[in-house]
Amino acid sequence: MKRTFKNTGETFSALYAAWKWLTENGYSYGSTSGRSDMVAVQKGEYTLPQKVHNFSRADFSRADGWITSGDYRDSDVMVEIKI
Repeated sequence: MKRTFKNTGETFSALYAAWKWLTENGYSYGSTSGRSDMVAVQKGEYTLPQKVHNFSRADFSRADGWITSGDYRDSDVMVEIKI
């Protein structure tokens, strides 16, 4: 499942909307990083490393989805959940 959150012109508006939607639907997520354009998502409690650049190979397979954006500050954000 993919869902795009549109930036409304406010700083981080799309990212905040994605976080809200994920939380309301029982997902948790890691932290953004200047070293990666991906943030991992897990159903329930988040148990992976906070930043994707700290992931092992096994950690990638444990993620239930991803948040991605070219620029979290001012761009749209996509959430992709594995089904």
